[in-house]
Amino acid sequence: MTTSGSPAAEPRYAVFSVADRRLALPSGAVRRVLPMPRLERLPGQPPVLAGVAVLGGEAVPVLSLGTLFGLAVREPGVYTPLLLITHEGGSLALLVDAVLAVRPADGPMLEDVEEGGSFNGCIAGAWRRGAETVFLLDPARLLTKAEEERLAGFRAVAEERLRAWRGEPAYDEPAQGGAA
Repeated sequence: MTTSGSPAAEPRYAVFSVADRRLALPSGAVRRVLPMPRLERLPGQPPVLAGVAVLGGEAVPVLSLGTLFGLAVREPGVYTPLLLITHEGGSLALLVDAVLAVRPADGPMLEDVEEGGSFNGCIAGAWRRGAETVFLLDPARLLTKAEEERLAGFRAVAEERLRAWRGEPAYDEPAQGGAA
């Protein structure tokens, strides 16, 4: 909270790289930066879905931002970071090449980022850092509605598999002990 005599806090951004491009998310959107966990593959998963990680007992889809944006994709390794965000009410991890910093924008937001200048309007702004441009992503616009629906389906499959391994009943099984 700011008082009338103190300046408003500068917004901070998690700055990261994907295929040598500088990207950022609002720091409040990033819950955690994680080391690469073991990823499970699901039947029929598209290339943009790097796999599913089990984090804190929750099945978390891991999206490859390089694949999503049609950029060069590096093979993830043990030190490849993930950005854990909340998306559509569930956790989502974003596979990136490197996390560079959490800091305010290095300069004023550029005015030439057009609303229709990115797929699904996922670029919310940009600023210059030296010779590079840092593109600010809107986490709510990373995926289209159709992609979100497919992702929800993969999340449901992964959650169902976790319940089966825990010995928990599936959602559609009738309760035991009732009259037939």
